[in-house]
Amino acid sequence: MAKSRREVQREIYDFIEDQEEPVILQTILDEFCKKYSISTTTVTRYLDELVNSRSPFRLRTWYDKNRYYAVPELTIGTKIASLLSLGVPLATFFVDLFGFLPIKLFDKVVFFVVGFWIAKWLDAIKKD
Repeated sequence: MAKSRREVQREIYDFIEDQEEPVILQTILDEFCKKYSISTTTVTRYLDELVNSRSPFRLRTWYDKNRYYAVPELTIGTKIASLLSLGVPLATFFVDLFGFLPIKLFDKVVFFVVGFWIAKWLDAIKKD
């Protein structure tokens, strides 16, 4: 039974995700060309589609002496920004809702979160 393109791409993604270190292109070619009797060009095309896709199953790639593939990782700054952008407004909402503090903080926190994300965006632009 032949597998569809999406099924093969999903298996390639799972193979790369299961590895603890980035995977070299030749390893992927050796694994999937023999397994499905497909050409190296086809496997390379599938990998390029995974790199260029906007789906959650996206890969990142880079060159050193070989071409490497890995699953994208969230940086610690992005994790902290996500936590703060969700946690701080929720906390201030409940403070305002139940009136724990006489000072209404919700408006100030909204400006803080918007400013924080603008700073992250400007930092990302500066790195490019």
